[in-house]
Amino acid sequence: MPALALPHFFSLRTPLSRPALRVAGTAFALVAALGLVASGAVSVYSQATQIRLEEKVLASAEAKYGAAARKRLEDWQRILDGERAKTESQKLTLVNDFFNTITWVSDPDHWKKADYWATPTEMLATNGGDCEDFAIAKYFTLVALGVPDEKLKITYVKTRDPNPINQSHMVLAYYSTPTGQPLILRSEEHT
Repeated sequence: MPALALPHFFSLRTPLSRPALRVAGTAFALVAALGLVASGAVSVYSQATQIRLEEKVLASAEAKYGAAARKRLEDWQRILDGERAKTESQKLTLVNDFFNTITWVSDPDHWKKADYWATPTEMLATNGGDCEDFAIAKYFTLVALGVPDEKLKITYVKTRDPNPINQSHMVLAYYSTPTGQPLILRSEEHT
């Protein structure tokens, strides 16, 4: 049987059935890849992945969530615009630290839904997100800063935390080499 192809940035540490993999891969591709652009929250332009927040998005976030929401989005834009010259290590630290200032909050509490994959814009505007929101935001930000996407994998894991036991979790993994040990960029709730 041929192997099921998933986007290269999506890896699994817990075996899932082939139909579940297909659903997971499709869902991730739709939400993460198209969600940023299709939502109108950001526009992507040029050959390199660049993210540009439009004024109408900043104004809308400020009107709905307050001046702090706009500031978080503007801070993100400053990182996207001005930090490409840093080393990969510096970019990883900067992006991880920046997003880990956002409040970790479960989807049922934050979005009133069992599961919701927010765009980075939604996460920053509302100042909240859960594990996949952090992983998605960090992934797209690092790619926009020039970190090769083949070095980044959004990874499904199970926590070893006894409370709750075997909770599903997503993290962003960075591989400096294809066969190297990954550096895990985790959200603060799970560190």
